[in-house]
Amino acid sequence: MAEIAQRSASLRFFGDDLDPAELTKLLGGEPTYAVRKGDFHTYPPNQPPRIGGAVTRLSPW
Repeated sequence: MAEIAQRSASLRFFGDDLDPAELTKLLGGEPTYAVRKGDFHTYPPNQPPRIGGAVTRLSPW
């Protein structure tokens, strides 16, 4: 049987009233990516604003 060289898992939350800072505090860990609903964001995360950015319709964490 082949050996597994890599594994990953993800935990994602989305919501209209989601407060990324509050969720971070409750879970005790920093997200890879989080944006508050209505804020401008780009993808990939943490890149300077550029053409292709958008205003968030839901708050992802």
